Amino acid sequence: MEPQRIFLRPEYGHPSSLWASKELAVAGFETRAYYLPEDLGIKPALGNEILEWTREFSLNFIELLDSFRERPLWKEDFDRFRWYDKGWDITYKLREDFPAVRIVPQFSHFVFSINERRENLGKKPICFPGENLTGHVSIRDVGRNG
Repeated sequence: MEPQRIFLRPEYGHPSSLWASKELAVAGFETRAYYLPEDLGIKPALGNEILEWTREFSLNFIELLDSFRERPLWKEDFDRFRWYDKGWDITYKLREDFPAVRIVPQFSHFVFSINERRENLGKKPICFPGENLTGHVSIRDVGRNG
């Protein structure tokens, strides 16, 4: 049996960033294509934090870039790192409230470049074929050596 999960993943048009296993829904979602915090039994205070965090994303995120090195774009005066930290705070609170559920954060790609995330995992950064950058691995070789 697959473990029950809640993914914390913002997406335009989704008001809560919550993507959950169907078995976790307590009520209210039947007429919608998404879950709100109360549909999953999330306490009102945490639910409001999640909704505000998602609203900040919707109002301030601009675009993912097609680049290994460049960070995604946010509005100039918005503190994307505070938003990222808040996402982790929400993740930890969900893990406390739902200890038997796997809480999966999926929002780092909105803040950090692909290579920043790879290097954080101890993997070599990626480059395009023909770039031959020292310490990088060609995108063609990613599945083979890393």
